[in-house]
Amino acid sequence: MEKITNIELKLIKYLRGQADGYEKGEVERWINQSPSNRFEFEKLKSFWAKEIIDPKTIHHEYLKHKIWQKHLEESNANAVQIKTWKNYWRAIAASTIIVLAASFMFYLFRAENTTEVYEEAVQVEKINPIGQKSQIQLPDGSKVWLNADSKITYPVEFSDSIRTIELIGEAFFEVVKDQERPFIVHADGLEVKVLGTSFNVEAYKGNNQIGVTLLEGVVKVVAPHQLIGKEHKLTPGKGLVYSKLKNSFKPYTKESNEDLFNKATEWRNGLLVFDGDDLSGFIEQITRWYGVEVSIKGSPKGTWQLKGTFKNEYLTNILDVISYNKDFEYELDNKKLTLIFN
Repeated sequence: MEKITNIELKLIKYLRGQADGYEKGEVERWINQSPSNRFEFEKLKSFWAKEIIDPKTIHHEYLKHKIWQKHLEESNANAVQIKTWKNYWRAIAASTIIVLAASFMFYLFRAENTTEVYEEAVQVEKINPIGQKSQIQLPDGSKVWLNADSKITYPVEFSDSIRTIELIGEAFFEVVKDQERPFIVHADGLEVKVLGTSFNVEAYKGNNQIGVTLLEGVVKVVAPHQLIGKEHKLTPGKGLVYSKLKNSFKPYTKESNEDLFNKATEWRNGLLVFDGDDLSGFIEQITRWYGVEVSIKGSPKGTWQLKGTFKNEYLTNILDVISYNKDFEYELDNKKLTLIFN
């Protein structure tokens, strides 16, 4: 395949509308050389043209990674070098990203709470605090919706034989199909293997259960220490809840527990589901979802088995409904919430 020189500068001029006829032809020829080039161009074009609303996207992730790489190269001759990406990033050299980044520095660092750490230029660590969700695109093009109070770690470049992710918390995955490279999520000892599919994994630190729910495709779930010596296969509309205390699985389907299924698959679309939650479960959910600090005054009465579904609701609207049902009052001062029981 013919190499097109200075493609990064030609791309900049093309996006600015400053390219001459020859340069336009060079860019269009580069775009048509491979699907990965076209994918990269469309992503850069979209990023260039639109006003940025959510700074926590793959564009920012990737650009900030490249800026960090450039900093390491310039400030430390012994810094670990990142190998050239073998897929769609190969065509865009670091110099391209640095030039693009100069136009978007204001946007790149607007995200105040989300932390991204690049350890030795090999592993990417993405952390969401409570009250914050984000969407990420992985090196192979797979998409991840990362829930609040969650962290994923993945390599800057996947290997030729496997794609491995480490998860603490909850994430929904849309995995690009690749028969040669299985996609594996490690979550608190549980292992989820896929080739190409859409599924959710919930494995919050400190919880006694891990949930895996499948929307599309097929996944295989392997418990810690190879429980029962076999894999558990899921098909669409089914899920598994693994109990760390009992070292056992409890299967379910969308038909048998629609609330649990929707809770796992629709949180990324703003759906907050209470599926028989007790008071501590209710507090845990709203703390994570809205980033509030909750305290209790008085003594709650009775046993909570809270069931309800809310979509993109203000916290006060949820509290109004539940406080009436569970007989309590509340005070909300900025991010401090007090539940008052008589």
